[in-house]
Amino acid sequence: MPNPWIILGVVLALAGSFVAGDLHGHKQGIAEQKVADQAQFDKINAERAEQIATANAAYRKAQHDNLALMVERDQLKTRLEKEHAANQKATDDLHARYAGVGLRFNLAQGTGLGGSGQRAEGTGSNAAGIGSTAVVQLPDSIAANLRQLAYDADQLADSYRECYGYAEQVK
Repeated sequence: MPNPWIILGVVLALAGSFVAGDLHGHKQGIAEQKVADQAQFDKINAERAEQIATANAAYRKAQHDNLALMVERDQLKTRLEKEHAANQKATDDLHARYAGVGLRFNLAQGTGLGGSGQRAEGTGSNAAGIGSTAVVQLPDSIAANLRQLAYDADQLADSYRECYGYAEQVK
């Protein structure tokens, strides 16, 4: 029978080799897994970096396009405001020019209100009166109201022209 110390030594040597092999395999497996994980992380990080670069380029392009559009719209707005100011000045000048002028019109003697201009009186002896005209002037309050109405309409038309110009240019 062999010596028990030899058997114990062989058993301990086998157990030690199993433990050492297991530890070595475990360490190598962890290292291999770390390498595989790192390769996958590097691939994901590279994809994310590419996505970030693409998104950044798209953002910069959109920002550049918006800036160019804002400059264009600002120039349009400035031009339309100048045109509007010129139109307002012309309207104000016309309003000031005609502010004191009375509103009058010619009324033919042969015409009347209603009845298609027919008169009840005869066409007898007043030959000089036929075909002559009378100048009728509206009262100042009515003339002022009509002038103000025309001025308000002109201002509205000026504002409408500005809005329409902007709407036509911006599509």
